[in-house]
Order: sequence, then C-alpha cells, then structure tokens
Amino acid sequence: TTDPDNLFSNERGIYVEGTNGILGYCTRFPEPPKNWNQDWERPARLELFEKNREEGFAVNAGIKIGGGCTRLYNQKSLDIYFRSEYGTSKLEYQVFEDKPITSFDRLALRSGGQDWHRAMIRNAATQSMVRNRMDLGYQAFKPVSVFINGDYWGIHMLREKQNEDFIESNYGFDENELDILSGSANVKEGSSDHYDAMIDFIGSNDISLPENYDWVSEQMDIDQYIDYQIAQIYWANGDWPANNIIFWRPQTPDGK
Repeated sequence: TTDPDNLFSNERGIYVEGTNGILGYCTRFPEPPKNWNQDWERPARLELFEKNREEGFAVNAGIKIGGGCTRLYNQKSLDIYFRSEYGTSKLEYQVFEDKPITSFDRLALRSGGQDWHRAMIRNAATQSMVRNRMDLGYQAFKPVSVFINGDYWGIHMLREKQNEDFIESNYGFDENELDILSGSANVKEGSSDHYDAMIDFIGSNDISLPENYDWVSEQMDIDQYIDYQIAQIYWANGDWPANNIIFWRPQTPDGK
C-alpha cells in the first residue's frame, strides 16, 4: 500500500512513463524520457500473507523499480528496502522455507524479467535446478500474488536480492570485508586488485603448466567456476555473459 502518486503520478510516479523522467535502460533519444528510469525510492506498507492465510509480516519499507530494460514491460519488478527511517532497518522473518535466514535488508518482487511475456518462471526454475545438486549459490524465491492498493497486480516472485547482504546471510562473511565485482570487473564493493592480478597472471603465463594452474586454483574456485559455466550454457542463457554477472571473494589471505 502506498500513496497512488508514488507510483502513477506523471510528476513523481515511479511506475509510469510520466513527465519527469530520464533516458536509459533501453530508452534512447528520440524516445521520451521515462519516470521509471529514475533512481527514485518511495515509501510503502508491505504485508505478506502465507498460504494458510495467516499474516507473515506487515512492515513499512521503501520501493524502487528494479531490473534493466524490463522496466519497459507493463508489469515491473520492485526492489524492497528495509531502512530505519521507515521504522524497520531489517526485516526479521523467515521468508523462504528452504533457507533458515531470518533477517533481510533487501528483497525483490520480480516480475519475471525478460521471461515476463513468456513463462515468467524460468529464472526461478533454473535456480531450483542447481539447489543441492551443484556447488553454486542460488536465490531463494516464493511465488506471490501481488495487490497494490487493493488492486490485483499479478504473480511475482519474491526473491532474495543478490548483494552483500545475500553473501553475509548465505556464507557468513561480513559485508564490509568483501570484494564484489560485476560485468567486466566493475567494483561494487571492495576493490578489483586481487582479480586484476589473477587475470594478468593468466594472460602472461602458460596455465597448462601444473605450477601455474595450481597458483590460479588458489586464487579462484575452479570447480565452482566450471559448474557455473555448465549451468549457464545448459540453460542457453541469452542475457549472459555480456550481462548479469556478479562475482565476489572474501578479503582474506586465502579468499577466492
């Protein structure tokens, strides 16, 4: 629940093309700018009712439009932020049955991404395929029926948000002691020094030599990397590897 103007006002609504937008996310001149491209956050009241119709939680939070070019679709993804300014700095609730995590600073209501106008479930389904089968992390999900101000807004996937909080919750590493990179080693947290040194070594040494291969295996988890490649290729992920890559390491002497 939120003030309708937070979503649908031409001047300040985050869900509409509006009259106060910017270019980006597949919106290019001479197309008109879009409100939904703005990095705007709006307050909202969120309530979750479980399958047994009992209330799971009811909290105040901030919402932003999520995703990239999928912002162009009629049904958009929403990123959820729990902040002290809204009264709840973290959501304390076990949202997902398959993970014992009970504290979240962010969640996502995903509309299906580029699969929105097809099956809507491919991303969640592929994550489920690797669960307990491969040495890969996965984002938990919960299918939900969304209502905005009482109006039915369709099926979304309530998801873990893949960020430093996800790493801390799933792996136990402090979010302030991580190197998190995306794409072509763009730094999201920490630094790229360790990664850059490894890439330089690989580019200037013969990795077929056992001693060089062993050195690389101390810098990165090669088996996990192989599993990751197998999964992405098997899924025929068309929005990868140019997009949707995040990789990380703990900032420890043996971190990889």
